[in-house]
Amino acid sequence: MGVSTSRISEYLNGKSEPTLKIAREISRKLDIEASIVLGV
Repeated sequence: MGVSTSRISEYLNGKSEPTLKIAREISRKLDIEASIVLGV
């Protein structure tokens, strides 16, 4: 994905927001809803 594990942790903890493309990739790879990654 080109994103560090610490950056993914920041996304999941709401400390920063991923791009839509990265959010989709994270949700697919972790098999979770995109809304969790986007904090919606």
